[in-house]
Amino acid sequence: MITSESSLSEATNSFEQALEPLRRKLAALEICLSEKQEERLLSFCRLLAKRNQNVNLVAKADPANVLLERVMDSLTIAPLVQRLAGAGKSLVDIGSGAGFPGLPLAIILDDWSVTLVESVRKKTDFLVEAIAAADLTERVQVAHERAESLARRPKQRESFDVATARAVGSLEIICEFAIPLLRVGGTLIAQKSARQIEEEASLAKAVLPALGAKIVEIVHPWPASEGKERVAILIQKTQHTPEKFPRPMSRIRRNV
Repeated sequence: MITSESSLSEATNSFEQALEPLRRKLAALEICLSEKQEERLLSFCRLLAKRNQNVNLVAKADPANVLLERVMDSLTIAPLVQRLAGAGKSLVDIGSGAGFPGLPLAIILDDWSVTLVESVRKKTDFLVEAIAAADLTERVQVAHERAESLARRPKQRESFDVATARAVGSLEIICEFAIPLLRVGGTLIAQKSARQIEEEASLAKAVLPALGAKIVEIVHPWPASEGKERVAILIQKTQHTPEKFPRPMSRIRRNV
C-alpha cells in the first residue's frame, strides 16, 4: 500500500510507464485505445492508488497490478461484450468492488450504459468519485445494494443486455444473481480461472435450466500468464426467469 506523497508521485509516473506494455497486450486483442480513453484509465488508476492509501479497496494498488493485471484482465472481454451488443447496449457489473471489470469496460465501450453493483459503502463511494473523475457520469451509474435486491426492482429486472462478474463468488451464485437482471437473449460473462471453471461449471449447469439459461461458450480470451489461465464463460438467457429467483443467500446456501 502506498504510504507517502513521494511514493504516490512515483506511482503516478509508473502508471504512465505501464501504458506501453498495456498497449502491446491490447493490440494482440485488436483493441486500440484512443488518447481520451487512456487519459480516463490513468485518471481512474491514479485515484485508486491515492484512495487505497486510506481505504482498503484492493490488495495491491501498484501500477503493474492495476494496469497490467486488473485493467488488462477486465478489457480482455471487451470484444466479447461488443459481439453481444444486439439491439441494446446496457451492461450490469455484479460485485464491482473497486470497479473491475465494469469501469475499464465503460471507459472503452463509449456507447454503452453501465451499472456498477456493489453493496460495500466505502467501495461505492470510491466508484462514484472515479466515475466523476473519468467524466462518465452521463452513462455510468452505481447501485449501492446487493444484486439480488436490484433484481427485485421492476425497472431493473430483465432489462440488461450483458452482465459481467469477476471474482465475486461461485459460478452458480453469480448465475442466480445475474440472470434475473438480463433480458431474454442477454448474456452473462463470468470471468474465472480455468481451475475454477472445472470445479464450478457442473454446479452451475444444475441450476441454469430453472433460471432459464444455458452455457453457450467457454472462451480463453488471453494466454496464460504467470500460471494464471483466465477463462470467460458465456451464459445466455433463453427464457424469462421465474419470479422466485433470485432466492435469498440463506436459502441458496441451504439449497432450498
